[in-house]
Amino acid sequence: MREGQRVAGTSAAERAWSRLRRPRLGAHATGLDLTPALLERARENAKIAGVEIEFREGDVENLPFGDDSFDVVVSQFGHMFAPGPDVATAEMLRVLKPGGTIAFATWPPELFTGRMFIITARYALAPPPGVHLRLNGATLASSLTPW
Repeated sequence: MREGQRVAGTSAAERAWSRLRRPRLGAHATGLDLTPALLERARENAKIAGVEIEFREGDVENLPFGDDSFDVVVSQFGHMFAPGPDVATAEMLRVLKPGGTIAFATWPPELFTGRMFIITARYALAPPPGVHLRLNGATLASSLTPW
C-alpha cells in the first residue's frame, strides 16, 4: 500500500494489526463488517492506535461502495465465510479500480483446515426452516445438507 491509495478491508474484525498499519502507510482505509459489535471493537482499536479509519456496517456480498472505488481490496477471511464466497469475491472485484490489487487468504478445502470444516459441518445442526444455503453458487434448501 502506498500513500494516497484507497484501501478497503472486508471484515473489520480481521487482524486489527494489519488494518491499523494501512493508515500509517498513508492509505485511506475503510473497514467493513456485518456485525456492529465487531465494528465498535475495531473503532476502539483504531482510537488506541491513533489512526483514522472509516468503518461501515455492511455485507461483503453487497458492498456499499460504487464501482472502481478502491486501489486495494483485502480480505483475510471475510469473503470465505460469506454464504456465497463467489458472490463476495465478485463484489470485491467490482469495487476494485482497474489495475488495482486484490489480496485475500483462504483455506483450500483439500487441506487440513478446509477438511476440518467439512467434517465439522457433518455434525452441525441444520439451519432453521426457510434459510437457504449457497454452496459454490448453488442454492440449497435448508432441508438438504451439502455434505
